[in-house]
Amino acid sequence: MGDDKTVESVEIQCQEERRTARLMVEWREERGRRTVVGIQCDNPRFHDLKPWECHWSCWDRVARRGAQK
Repeated sequence: MGDDKTVESVEIQCQEERRTARLMVEWREERGRRTVVGIQCDNPRFHDLKPWECHWSCWDRVARRGAQK
């Protein structure tokens, strides 16, 4: 069985910039579990975020939010 990917628009308060960040979040859903696989941010400093290179505090907040859905 393959995994399903979805893209969702999310707004979150960015602690680094102290502003609302607009994100496009790519989720992978497999066996009823959602995992963030990519985030694109409207802030050029954080434009393309990947889990293995991201030290951005919002990544974990977005991931927790998605896991609750």
